[in-house]
Parts: sequence; C-alpha cells; structure tokens
Amino acid sequence: MPAVCMSFVGIASVLLFCFLWSQDRRRIRWSLTVWGLALQYVLAILLLKTYPAEIFAVAQRFFSLIYEFAGVGAKFLFGSLTENKDFVILHMAAVIIFVSSVMAVLNYLRALPAIIYGLALVMQRTMRTSGAETLAATMFIFMGIEAVTALKTVLGKMTRSELFTVMTCFMATIAGSVMAVYVNVFGANPGYILAASLMHAPAALALSKMMVPETEEPETGGRIQWNMLLPPETGVVEAAANGAVDGLKLTATIAAILLAFVSIIHILNSILGLFGSSFDSLGGYAFAPVAFLIGIPWDDCVRAGNLLAIKVFFNEWLAYAKMKEMMDAGLLGPRAAMMLTYALASFANFGSLAILIGGISAIAPERKKDVIDLGLKALLTGFLAGLLTAAVAGTLSWE
Repeated sequence: MPAVCMSFVGIASVLLFCFLWSQDRRRIRWSLTVWGLALQYVLAILLLKTYPAEIFAVAQRFFSLIYEFAGVGAKFLFGSLTENKDFVILHMAAVIIFVSSVMAVLNYLRALPAIIYGLALVMQRTMRTSGAETLAATMFIFMGIEAVTALKTVLGKMTRSELFTVMTCFMATIAGSVMAVYVNVFGANPGYILAASLMHAPAALALSKMMVPETEEPETGGRIQWNMLLPPETGVVEAAANGAVDGLKLTATIAAILLAFVSIIHILNSILGLFGSSFDSLGGYAFAPVAFLIGIPWDDCVRAGNLLAIKVFFNEWLAYAKMKEMMDAGLLGPRAAMMLTYALASFANFGSLAILIGGISAIAPERKKDVIDLGLKALLTGFLAGLLTAAVAGTLSWE
C-alpha cells in the first residue's frame, strides 16, 4: 500500500483508538472531531500547499534572523566560544533567552494576546469548546507551562473534561521559545515546525474531547475572557527582563534534563548490551508499527520508531538531535524526515508530565488528584495528536 494511503489509515487508526479508549463513547461530539480534523487540513493546505516555497523561505529567514540576533548577545558574553558548534548549550541558551524576552515584550504590548485571542476565537466558534480550554490550547502554541498561570482563576472550577483538555494541549504543543532551537540547532525544517505548532492545537482539542468527553456544564461556556491574557508587568523594560529570566530558567532546566537523559540512555545501552541489545533497537522495533501506520515508508520505520521512543521516554530535544545525526548520515528519507518533524514537535514525554503535574498542582492544589489520575492519559493523547498531525501532513505529500 502506498505511503500516502497508509497516512489515511493512520488518521482512521488514531480516531478509532481514541474512540475505543474513550471514557464515555456515547457522549463523544463527532461534530467537534470533524471540525478539529478540518481545521488541521485548512492549516496544512494554507501552509504546505499555498505558495509553500515562499512560506518556507520566509520561515527560514525568520528563524535565521532570530538566531543571528541572539548570537550577537551570546558573542558579547562568551566571545569566540560561540563560534564553536560543539558548545550546543550556548547556542540553545542564546536563542531561548532572546525569544523569551521578545515574546514577553510582545505580550506586554498586547500583540501576542491579540494573536492568541484571534486564533482561539476561530477554534472556539468552529469546535464549540469552552472558552478556557480553547484559550489554553492557543496559549500553549506560544508559551510553555507558564501559560497555566493565566488560567489560575478558573482551573479549580474546570470540569474534569476541561482539565484533561488543558493537560493534553500542553502535551501536544511546543513553546514558541524553543521552535528556533529545533530549526537552527537541530536542523528541523522551519516550514514543518511552523505548521506543526499550529496544527497540533485543534488535534489536541479534538482527541482530548474523544478520550474524556464533556459530561458537565463548563463554567466558562463559550466565552473567551480577554483579561486572562493581560500580562502582569507594569513596563516594557520589566517585561523584557522577566522574559529573559524565564528563558534562563528554561535553559537551565533543559540542560539538566539533557545531561541526565543522555547519561541514562548510555547506562541503558550498557546494560542491554550485555544481552546483545540496546535501547535504540528495542525502541525502534517497538514503535516501528506506529511509524508505518501513519505513512512512513517501511525502510525507515525502525529508525523512525527509535526516534519516537526517545521522544516519549526521554524528550523531543534528544529525538531531534538524533534525527539530525541520521539525516546527516543519509539514514532517513525525505518523507520520513518530514513526518517525524511533525510527530516529534510536542512535549508529550514523561519529563513534561512531571512538570505539568507540578505546575497545575501548585496553582490549583485542589485538582492535584485529578491531574495525577489523568496524567498518563494526557501524555498518550498528546502523543497521538502529534501522530495525527503527521498523518494529515502525510496525506498531502505525494513525493
């Protein structure tokens, strides 16, 4: 069966899985599911089929400019060390801190809230999800776990379905501050990363409402509250400074996790090596059927499965770094690389699950039990949202 046809099978399989694992199949709103899939296709066609060369060129230039501007500040601090590509953390830190600061300024100037509000309105009006959960899905496109602070007044009052949707949306999306790192440090295609960041949101909303359908009456109803988006800062300088500090914290967290996880993988490989195996081979074979199902050519499926395993059990940073090595060595075909760029572009991993549980529990401690109960299901649904996006993109790629 051609890979494109398998991508259609992959879409159907993801939806069937969510239906079978649903907490209440009779309460699934299929109109919401259809609209979520439709929005994915609209975004994919706009970004991938409508002047794709021009869009990809603009995206490449945009991410390159971010890297260049961040590099100026990095060179001021670290001098010639920034010219050494082996110092990955310096390049990561420069981009993340710079983007976090710029986004904080845009947030203060109301530019970012206006974009978030507009996108949220489109999804809410079509999918008929509640205001709070739709706003959360859109905020996570641009922000990380800090986006839940905007929901602190409503988190405690959310229905179980709404809370699950918020958790899934965090797992299924990526923060804007890290997209430039994926592109400039790990070599991910800028057009695919841009498309993935937008397409994951409706996928997360659709799949989360299949897994845990709404059975109550959300307090926020169909209202999207603009005041939830307003920043706490009192000046543009304070916003820029706070954003830079947040970026530094994120960089330190990422660096610590990468250091620990790379070491853990080597420990696992050493132990498994005694039995003639490795994490790469076990993960590759375990996830190869998943890769094949969404439309990745079979010749690439074991290597693709390895990347998916690293993404779920460790994080997407390591997966993108490994993918870059494979691409440089000519071990991945263009279709596999394209689809993996979508599938890996989310926070759906066990490390993020701990961050999510801690973040929501700190803001709404009364919901800690619900968050823990729903945690693994949110991780799984977030991962499935990435697979759905990859399969949708696969149906539009005939190469």
